[in-house]
Amino acid sequence: MTLECINPNDLPIPEMYSQVVVATGSKLVFVSGQQPEDIHGKLVGHGDFAVQARLAFGNLGRALAAAGARPEQVCKITIYIVDYKRDEHVPIIEAAQVELFGDHKPANVVVGIAVMSPGYLIEIDAIAVIDPGQARTRQVAQTNPGTRCEIATTLISPSIHDHIVIGRNCDVSMKSLLLT
Repeated sequence: MTLECINPNDLPIPEMYSQVVVATGSKLVFVSGQQPEDIHGKLVGHGDFAVQARLAFGNLGRALAAAGARPEQVCKITIYIVDYKRDEHVPIIEAAQVELFGDHKPANVVVGIAVMSPGYLIEIDAIAVIDPGQARTRQVAQTNPGTRCEIATTLISPSIHDHIVIGRNCDVSMKSLLLT
């Protein structure tokens, strides 16, 4: 898979994204909007945009890993923000985005919206392009006698390793799985 990030000379050069991304590959990954929710679907960081942004980008990384994709294979993200204020929100978004993507800059759109579910301030979706030969190897691990779960170990960012429970035949929680 190849992503060619282009910033044409006759357009402004953005700091955190590319104006154009040309993707070549054979497998498309569409990630639904990721919200600042914990594993149980509960909102984290009520009223705290920075906490919500970090978790939404973290959840995006976990969703990508579940599909066998890496952050640098993302060609486009869309970020939805309640009551968007550029000067207030952009620095926070940039910090959270760098945690996941490092210096990779996918094309992106920031959309200011009036409302989401109560307390939710941000949601992020993504499109990635990968070649089947570049997909992450998934391991099947024995967690408890008679219990098998498919687990992907992935490098979410240069400084964060994470374990993703894919959810086939899993009858243990992610917390108990990660602690075993």
